[in-house]
Amino acid sequence: MLAGWIAGLWSQAARREEASATAIAFSCAAASVWLHGLAAEWPGASALRARDLVDAMREAAARL
Repeated sequence: MLAGWIAGLWSQAARREEASATAIAFSCAAASVWLHGLAAEWPGASALRARDLVDAMREAAARL
């Protein structure tokens, strides 16, 4: 799940940013891990299924 989120951000960022590939990859990985952690703090997050985690990460991203 996390790898897919990183890849999605990376593919979107690579098309519009002028930064180096390494910087883009690091930024996408860091943002994804941060959102993943934030989603774990979602109410009722004691045992999340992958689908619940996707929803929680979307909500976390929308709050930014």
